Amino acid sequence: MTCKISKPPFVIVLFGVCLFAAQGSLYAGSCSNATLNGTYAVTLAGWGTPPPKTATEGKSSIPIAVVGLSTFDGAGTWTSSFTYSHNGDISSGTAVPGVYSINSDCTGSLTGVGDFAIVVLNGGSEITGVGTDKDATSILDARVQNATGCSTASLSGTYSITLAGFGTSFSGKPQRSGGSGRTGHVEWEWKLYGQFHK
Repeated sequence: MTCKISKPPFVIVLFGVCLFAAQGSLYAGSCSNATLNGTYAVTLAGWGTPPPKTATEGKSSIPIAVVGLSTFDGAGTWTSSFTYSHNGDISSGTAVPGVYSINSDCTGSLTGVGDFAIVVLNGGSEITGVGTDKDATSILDARVQNATGCSTASLSGTYSITLAGFGTSFSGKPQRSGGSGRTGHVEWEWKLYGQFHK
């Protein structure tokens, strides 16, 4: 692209337009399967489907959360190891296989432990996405794990920690016929400040 700047009053505007156009051509079409390569720290949060034969079966009303590691090979295959909370019931998976596809505009899809529509950010160092599984609503976040050789000593210093999630609220009394007992969920958020010492 050629930009001709001929009049001083328009220098700043035209420079900005030329710069924007140059950036657009620089980043357009820069993604492929090879953009995702290495190990990523992954978190997922949202709502999943309750177990079969429950009063809320078929509704996305059970809180879910996942944390783990996913490894991408740069060629369309990924594996994931994770801890999964489904309304407080904890399970895990190890080296669960999957496939992925990244388009030139840095959008794409993941299939495996779940199905996701994703966008690749910052040259492949981050992934954001939304779950596309039926009867579930979830948000995915993944970032390249730069740490190697982690141990307890890796946590040292001052950290600000935010905990957010859902819990069950109940009256502590048996529910009477007629449905006078109360069930539901409470939302909570804690902020903790402290230090880790070696």
